[in-house]
This record gives sequence, structure tokens and C-alpha cells, in this order.
Amino acid sequence: MVYIAIILFFTLQTGANIEQTNYSGLNEIKMLIINGERAEAAELLEQRIEQSDPAEEELQLLVDLYHQSFSFSKIIDIYQNHEQKLNQNPAVLFAYGQAVNQMGFENRAVQILEQFRALNSNDPRGLILLGRIYYNNDNWEAAEPVYDQLVGLAPENLYFRTQLAKVNGNLMQTEYSREILREVLREDPLYLSAILELAISHIAATEVHKARELIEPALKKYPDQALLWNLSARTAYNLQKFSMAIEHWAKVIELGKADNNTYRGSALSYYQLGNAEKALENFNRSLAMNPEDLISLYYKAMVYRQIEDWEKAEATLNQLFEIQITDYFMDTLIQRAVVAEELDKIEEAMKDYRLVKLMDPTHQNADFYLAALYDRHFDNPEKVIEYYQNFLDIENPDPSLIEYARGRISVLRERLHFARGRE
Repeated sequence: MVYIAIILFFTLQTGANIEQTNYSGLNEIKMLIINGERAEAAELLEQRIEQSDPAEEELQLLVDLYHQSFSFSKIIDIYQNHEQKLNQNPAVLFAYGQAVNQMGFENRAVQILEQFRALNSNDPRGLILLGRIYYNNDNWEAAEPVYDQLVGLAPENLYFRTQLAKVNGNLMQTEYSREILREVLREDPLYLSAILELAISHIAATEVHKARELIEPALKKYPDQALLWNLSARTAYNLQKFSMAIEHWAKVIELGKADNNTYRGSALSYYQLGNAEKALENFNRSLAMNPEDLISLYYKAMVYRQIEDWEKAEATLNQLFEIQITDYFMDTLIQRAVVAEELDKIEEAMKDYRLVKLMDPTHQNADFYLAALYDRHFDNPEKVIEYYQNFLDIENPDPSLIEYARGRISVLRERLHFARGRE
């Protein structure tokens, strides 16, 4: 009996010594990490994990080290080999989700991060990554509850609240979005992200003066923010302050943030001011950056029309005709027909007007343009009257053209009457 007791004593003592040794070894590894010797710490942890059944703490520590060194494939291996121990560990799930995302498996990463979210951890990192993935994919419905959860975790965080506002804005919850942004700005009147988002919301609703109330003081605080200058230029343009718009888009260019929209905006401003040379210069810069910018092509053709450079107008409209089938298509055909007539290409002009009529039988002005073309170039009063009458018979004809059409019908009918009388 004494013999058995002695054996049990030594057995328990040996187990305690092993546990103490393991604990002591883990503390030594932690000291290596504290001292910046992470590679050596990771190597020792790898050895421990290979030689024994590792504890969750050891696995998490190794995952953290891999995460710090961007060893994403190793994180994936650790998790998949020890999933039963780690699938409820928020820190490891975040690192695993990020690793999978970095390896290019975004859908799987979303599943992992949603698993992280279901744990309701106080660690926001997984939620931040999940929200960013949803946001970048324009998945506003999925992003909204994620940012709402982040705001619940850190209600004082202005970034999370602004992101929540942006998401709700994209979900067309405009007033709720604005309410969040206004609250943010009450706490920090110069919080740039909220200023930009609220200004954009007002611009989208054509509340230009409200947008300017936000933009003008912000420009004094953030004179190097190109996006602010761009918004200021847009609002100036909408208020028909075209010189100011040009100046503020020039600041965007000066800050090295210009894109084709910057040059197009400048060009349209010069166009409104009647400066054909500068308008063309900026339209060409816009088109150098985006050769298929429909607005730049269309208005470039309009400038050529203004200066009566009919051949270049025709070439630009032909280019526009070749690349687009949008709302500008009908306008392109009509403008091309006008230019063709100026170049004495009457048959080509007629083809374009007829194509408009064929593609959109209810087009407001196609019959009027055909009537006027026949009126100017052919001695066929019956056909001219027919087209003018078709124009007048459509629903809501252009009021600026009604009197002219009626007048021409009256004159031509009178002419036909006297011609028949002479016969």
C-alpha cells in the first residue's frame, strides 16, 4: 500500500513538473516576442506544436506571429489543421479570414468573417474587413448591418458612423444618412469625410447652396484636398459661375489629381463663356484620357459648329456615332444631319433624320427637321406639309417650333391652291 502511494506521488509530481515546464517554456517564448525576436519565437512554437497536442493559446500566439509577418498560407494551414480548437476564437478567425482574402478567395473570406461576426466579439478588426469587402463590392444591404454593429461597438468613432451614413445613402435612406452626418459634424465640424459625403448628398439633390455652405469653410481648413476643389467647381458650374468653376478645377489640376472629368468640366465652362479655343483645348485633354467620353465628343462637335468648322464637326460626330448607343445617340444623328446639310450633303442629312424617325417614331423634332430640310432643298410642298403636320400631331410638340410649322403649312397650302388654280 505504501509502495502504491509512493508511485502515485511521483507520478503526480512528474505531471506537475511537465505542466510547469510547458508553462515556463511558453513564458520564455512570450519574452522573445516582447524583445522583438519574433522569428525565433515562431520557430520554437512550431516545434512545440509538432511535438505535442498544442493548447489554443499556443496556436493563437503562432497565428498572431504569422499575421504580423504576412505569412498568410501558414495561417491557413494552422487553422485548417486545428479547426476544432480555433473555430470559436475571434482573433484567429479574423486572421484566417484576412489570410483567405489575401490569397484571392473573397467569397470564402466573407463566410469566415460572417462566422467571426456571429461571435459578437469586442474585437472590431473582422467587422472592419468584412464591411470593407461589402462596401468595395457595392453590396450595401450586407454592409449596413456590419457598420451598424461597428458603431454599436465604438459609438464615438466618427469613421464608423460616416461609413454607416454612406451605406445608408447608397440604400436611398437619404434623410437617415444625413442625420448621421449632421450629428458627426456637430461633434467635429471639420471632419472631412462627413463634409464630403453630406456635400455630395446635397449636390445630388440639386441643393447647391447647402453644399457650398459646407465646402467653403472646409476649403480654408483643407486647401490641399483636390476632392473639395472638385466639388466646389461642380457647384460653381451649377450656379453658372463658370469663371470660378474654371479656377477651382485648375486647383485640382495643380494638385495633380485631374482626370478626364476635370478637363471636361473646364471645357464645358469655357464653352459656356464662349471661349472656343480653350474649350477645344480642354475637350482634347479630356478625350486624351478617355477617348470614348461621350459628353466631351458631343460638345466638341458643338464648338466646331459654333466656329463653322463643318468638316471637323462632321468627323467628331462620326466618331461619336461609331462608339455610342446611349441617350446621346439621337442627338448625335440630328447634329450630324445639320452638319451634313452645311456641307451640302443633303442625302446624308436626310438619312440621319430618317434614322432618328425609324428608331424613335415619337421623337419630338424629327418630323420638323425633315420638313425644314425638304422645304429648303426640294420643291415638294405636299411632302413638306406632311412632315410639318406629323410634327404638330405628336404629343407635346416643341412649343418654340409650333408657330413656325403652322406658318409654313399655311404658306405652302396657299401656294398649292394658287398653283392648282393656274392649272
